[in-house]
Amino acid sequence: MKRLRSIMMWCAALSVLMATVIAHADGKLNISNWKEILPEPAYAQLVGESIKNLTSFTSSPSQFNQNGKKVQAEATNLIIFAEIAHRAGDSKASGLRKVAVELLAAAKAKKGDEAKSITASLADYKNLTGDNKDADLGKLTSLGTIMNGPVKEVDRNLTQYKRLTSTSLGAKGKAEEVQANMYRMAAMAVATSAHVPTELPDGKTAKDWLDSAEAMRKHALEAATAAKDKKLQELKKAVNDLTASCAKCHDDFRVETN
Repeated sequence: MKRLRSIMMWCAALSVLMATVIAHADGKLNISNWKEILPEPAYAQLVGESIKNLTSFTSSPSQFNQNGKKVQAEATNLIIFAEIAHRAGDSKASGLRKVAVELLAAAKAKKGDEAKSITASLADYKNLTGDNKDADLGKLTSLGTIMNGPVKEVDRNLTQYKRLTSTSLGAKGKAEEVQANMYRMAAMAVATSAHVPTELPDGKTAKDWLDSAEAMRKHALEAATAAKDKKLQELKKAVNDLTASCAKCHDDFRVETN
């Protein structure tokens, strides 16, 4: 529990850092294999889950009013998933990214009817058209939304995953759930790489930030592979390594406030 609280504190600290965050000037990320971050089946699953949630969150004015922040979080998810798929070679993904950006803007402006209409168009996301150019995730996304939305959701499950047994991992849908969440975390680590603070703690550099994000991505992908293969001990080790890397990043970049 102490470790989990540390991770949650890390997320809160990063929200404070958000005020002094910039993206890489050219929007480029130093990643050699984009396809491993979100293999096509994982991409389709995560996009489908986000669209399902958005359909519920925008189904009525009252639902939108209750879930406005969640709409922003899911739109952010779609931007990140689409950018990764685009850089992995999916020629249609920039269309999804474009529409997700529009959805995020509508959610921020609290335009429920517009958000509902945009969400409806996502049903045909594989045929949306975009500019087919690389985008800068540091400009399109908010670090606070990333940390307080999808990352926090995955964090809540890490302790549970450490306690998995062969029986529970083998239960219907469990391995698939873990795998999807770990791919989600890997994608969020990529987005985090695009948000390097302009002001860093003494002795820390932008490289330290990027190394921390890389460690998160690496261990999340290791966990996803172990979950897919239902290798319990490898999964637990990867989850422990992921938790440790998250906690270390919190310790390294903690922002003290009065």
